[in-house]
Amino acid sequence: MAVNNAATQQQVDRAEVDATNGATVTMADGLGSRLGRLYLDALDGGGLPKTSALFSRVTQGLDTHDAAKGHYGYLRPYVRLGFVGDGGDVYESQDGSYSSLAGGGSYPSGHTYGGYEAGTVLATLLPELAPSILARTSEYGDNRIVLGFHYPLDVMDGRITGQATVAHRWADPDFQKLLMQAHTEIENVLLAQCEKEGYGDTLAACAGDPYDGLSTARDVDLCTRRLIYGFSRVGKAGQALRTPSDAAALLITAFPDLTTERRTEILEQTATDSGYPLDLTADGEASRQRINLAAAMAADVVVGADGSVTVTDFSDAMKASVADARAITVGGAAIDGFAPDVTTYVVDWPKDARIPAVSAVAAEPGARVKVTDGSPVLSSTGSRPTTRTITVTSPNGSVTRTCAVGFQHTSHAQRPVASGDGHGPGSAGGTGLWSPATEWTETRGLPWALITR
Repeated sequence: MAVNNAATQQQVDRAEVDATNGATVTMADGLGSRLGRLYLDALDGGGLPKTSALFSRVTQGLDTHDAAKGHYGYLRPYVRLGFVGDGGDVYESQDGSYSSLAGGGSYPSGHTYGGYEAGTVLATLLPELAPSILARTSEYGDNRIVLGFHYPLDVMDGRITGQATVAHRWADPDFQKLLMQAHTEIENVLLAQCEKEGYGDTLAACAGDPYDGLSTARDVDLCTRRLIYGFSRVGKAGQALRTPSDAAALLITAFPDLTTERRTEILEQTATDSGYPLDLTADGEASRQRINLAAAMAADVVVGADGSVTVTDFSDAMKASVADARAITVGGAAIDGFAPDVTTYVVDWPKDARIPAVSAVAAEPGARVKVTDGSPVLSSTGSRPTTRTITVTSPNGSVTRTCAVGFQHTSHAQRPVASGDGHGPGSAGGTGLWSPATEWTETRGLPWALITR
């Protein structure tokens, strides 16, 4: 196994810098068979000076990934598997072997960082072609997994940090000025050449055969799947995205007439759901992992009378996973003390009265509500209270949440003094419905117990 010394690390660093620069050219594939060639000709011929300046300045003065690699020191997959020797032909390796890369850390992927930095810059310069460019960009990272040089988490973090770098730069007024100049330059130069070649007067018409034969929808799908690489959820679904403050700057060229707040809404409506690896939502922090830039840049947006925006061609993944209720009703009346995070309720009900119908109002349209008799949560130490279980299933069917409602029979409905909110029977305007069940305990002499799980 190669020794992780300074010389080896320098070789790895140089290789990844070369890869970052090479990614600028490699991403031309994402422009299409004809337009990609025109782009490279203009770039090589010096016809895109502002575009070239933009690419060269984005990562200046930044430690893009080296500090993280040194901190984690995680071995590459092929090293952990014992595949280290003189074999293999690795073009970015200084001596053409796997051995010279063995000393470089696996997490995060520097090549993926470079690819996503370059690909995201190009996508924001040419937002009309962004989904295709970003699909090509995702291949750049995915190939690191295929080669055995990186794990999916390495690649995911490379994407996150690469796009974070671009967002940070575009949110800087000085960089934003150069971005808009380069955006105008590259579109004008390419469109002029497209017309000269007889390819049409739009970039879409000029593009030619799309990258890998993918449609826009398939571009977005490919990018979306590679945001989480099939990992299982490790946190709670359906949590609202706290968007990084600079992330909306990535949509400046795609939606130039919208405010930062409205661009943020687009990012929120196209984001992936919460709870997957590298998502910081559960920690109460902004989460770049959930930003789905390909979907956001491809979004069809309707602006309402109040200025709010609605994405019409992509479903909101977060809302589709919400299995919360916004109200529980008993006999058509809303139960007192309802809160989405409370899962057990008790209603004080007259002993001889018929048990009323129980239902719930789902928090999101399309969610399904089912009410069944009995409950695994409420049990009794004496005469068992009548119980119902409410199950809410999210619109996408991936998340379910349950809550229990128990009816405590009394000779006459009277709310315990301990609740003290003035809404029980016998108080003005009272409904007779109350909760949560934590107010009922065996120490109050009631003939049942609450089981928490």
